[in-house]
Amino acid sequence: MSKLCNIEELKSDAIENFINSVEVILFDIDGVLILHKIPIPGAIEFLEKVKKLQKKVFFVTNNTIYPKHLIVENLKPFKATEEEILTPNDVLIDYLDIIGFKNDKDIFAITTSLPKKLLRKAGYNVITYEQIQQTPLEQSISGVKNLILKGFEACKNVGLIYLDADLNVAAGNVQLAKALLNHSTQKEDILCLSGMSDELFPIGDEFKGIGAGYYINALEKWTKRTVEPMAKPGKAMADFVKMKHNIKENKKVLMIGDNVSTDITFGVDAGFQTLLVLSGCTAEDEVMPRWSYPERVKPDYVATSLAEVYEKMKNM
Repeated sequence: MSKLCNIEELKSDAIENFINSVEVILFDIDGVLILHKIPIPGAIEFLEKVKKLQKKVFFVTNNTIYPKHLIVENLKPFKATEEEILTPNDVLIDYLDIIGFKNDKDIFAITTSLPKKLLRKAGYNVITYEQIQQTPLEQSISGVKNLILKGFEACKNVGLIYLDADLNVAAGNVQLAKALLNHSTQKEDILCLSGMSDELFPIGDEFKGIGAGYYINALEKWTKRTVEPMAKPGKAMADFVKMKHNIKENKKVLMIGDNVSTDITFGVDAGFQTLLVLSGCTAEDEVMPRWSYPERVKPDYVATSLAEVYEKMKNM
């Protein structure tokens, strides 16, 4: 079992070697740079420093709800541009092009409005539950059966089911997606992809909302289908990053994140160097003194926050 490398214990020459080994830095946003839209102490200074050191920086988020101009607004203190921001929405459109998904095939989408808008802009026909079931679903077994029969007719040309966060999701959405994947005549030819699939998301300091993970995981269980993620930690996101930014040497890329299951797993699987910061969703007692996650996703480095890293490297 390898020892977790704590930035606090490293000497300045080791930090310098670490930073010099990196050419591209990928930042998660919430919990790394900002918390509740407020910059985390030391994050601005760290970003400014690595830019002065001629590092390329990009912001890799699983947020599919906000358009890029709003993300840029949230990152205003960091002077981020839309071109530097990578989202699962970008990956999805690119992925469909790479696999040759035909725009004569329909997409059944369980998402918020933005992914649907971007898919339509890219030339795809998007079908939603609300188009099929325009009145409240009758609360009976026959009501569900009638929904499924209507859905089969409306979705007979569907080639993709896309699952993402949908704050207005109804049981009928999931009932229909399951039926299409299990029983429709074209079930073997239907792709199933996902965007933001977190099971929970923070609401201020006190509350957590239920994310799309609960129905994505349920559909995988019920249909025995693997849903291919477009978000971290999925391979499609890593391939998109490498292609878009012409990355040839994975170990010259550093992924900085606060979530082991998404950010760090993403970086490890992609072959990048990884830095876990404890300024977001991962608590110190989850990683030190004992690592409580799978050994294979242990990061290369851990720090309390980017401020700690900056203090070690500010004189470079």
